[in-house]
Amino acid sequence: NLYPLLKYTIYNELSNARNSNNLIVVGALFQVAPDQSADAFADICLELLLNKDDYLRSLRALLKEINRVLRHELNLLSVVHAILRERKEFSNSVRDHEFRERIFLSLADLACMCMLLCVSPQVRDAATQSKRDVPVLKTFQMQVSNVQRECVTWLHDSALRVYRPSINDFHHVLHKVLFLEQAEQYYKVDSWPGENERNLFLRLASEVPLLQATLLRVLLIGISKEHPINSTEIIEITDQLIKRAANLPQDCAPPLVIDKVEIIDFFFNLCSYNYPENITLPLGYVPPKLAISNLYWKVWLILLILAAHNPLSFGSLAWNKYPTLRMFMEMCITNHFSFPPPTMTSLEEDFQTKEQQIITLEKQTILEFESHLAAASTKVEINEQTSLLLPQLMELRPQGDARRPPQTILDQLQVLNNTHRLGHLFCRSRHPDFLLDIMSRQGGTAHMPWLAELVHSSEGVLAHLPVQCLCEYLLSTAPAEKLTKHGQLLAHLRTVVNGNDPQIACEVLEY
Repeated sequence: NLYPLLKYTIYNELSNARNSNNLIVVGALFQVAPDQSADAFADICLELLLNKDDYLRSLRALLKEINRVLRHELNLLSVVHAILRERKEFSNSVRDHEFRERIFLSLADLACMCMLLCVSPQVRDAATQSKRDVPVLKTFQMQVSNVQRECVTWLHDSALRVYRPSINDFHHVLHKVLFLEQAEQYYKVDSWPGENERNLFLRLASEVPLLQATLLRVLLIGISKEHPINSTEIIEITDQLIKRAANLPQDCAPPLVIDKVEIIDFFFNLCSYNYPENITLPLGYVPPKLAISNLYWKVWLILLILAAHNPLSFGSLAWNKYPTLRMFMEMCITNHFSFPPPTMTSLEEDFQTKEQQIITLEKQTILEFESHLAAASTKVEINEQTSLLLPQLMELRPQGDARRPPQTILDQLQVLNNTHRLGHLFCRSRHPDFLLDIMSRQGGTAHMPWLAELVHSSEGVLAHLPVQCLCEYLLSTAPAEKLTKHGQLLAHLRTVVNGNDPQIACEVLEY
């Protein structure tokens, strides 16, 4: 009985002969049977969207009113799940519908509106008062993150098959549900949120943790051959999402919890070079695994942020299995952005020689590969001057020796380290202890001029550095150099020795 009653009430509310009790009835139904009401409401929305007239504006107003009547306790995740859920009958009627693209855009708009409706008066107060109300913000952020995951799952699983959107519409909707679109795209239908609160609403809805499930779906959309979006765009989207999440205040839920290490393979899959399928290579020739250079280096910086926020899972794997990532981690820890970093113990000449050998072999491999491609298509003779692939490609060997990064990448890394405090996050990790690992590998402080800088720049957070690092600094620095830090350090180590943890006290005394 719920569906006909809800349908009758909503249709009456949208008519010219409105009953003043309509919303009270709708609110009561949502309170008594929230899930069934959300499902019935979604059915009614979809039915209205199939009309020749555009009902988006009316549905936005209705959704806003239902949320108001329920005092902002409407389960918006449940509403979005119901609206986006694949329904056989609806899918059949929309597949060849003349307004199917409009319906696709309307559903995305309603889903985004639900995320903005999560900004209740309590959330507004929690975010704007001088002392942030963390529990309220945490609940809000998880609600928005879950709705976002629901939207990306829909785009990956069924939206393409049901609505067959144009390339532009698919791009627009993917950006929109991730809050990467221009601000006006969220309020242009009816000017809600109003001008005074617009910026706050959009900021709060976009500054939420990035769920692993959301990131995985975005990557799978990029890898898929069916979805009309290329690798470069997906890497750009994930770069924006990860940087945004990594810069969130640390007082709420962890913004970037990732433990599925296959994400690394997905990223390298996205930056790999795939030659045209219609080209036949010589029998027995195995094409090399190549990467598009600019995407390859961008992916390393993205993975570096993930490693900084997940030292135990991602960071540990990066440190032990991926020399390039380890090199970037060491650069951030020591705050030295040159190749090779001061922590790499081999002589610099060795690196130069090795790099030169790698480049020579790589050139030969790419030229041979391009010659085979040309022989099967343009018949152009390929050499270093005529090669189109040499400036764009490099070998895809993520677990191979660390390569010399382009200067632009080192500059970007330095900026990233400053804006996202990656070095601080790596130094703070005790399990695994990256900083201690570097120290034990390097031996005496003569080889660690960066250590003094690290202690000096620790800005009072000495507890974030391993005690061995502080002892080494005290024992090895000339008295004149350390006067300012000397008292601070001694007081901190005294506290540690007299503290409750006997193991750390022993480590200080042992050193």
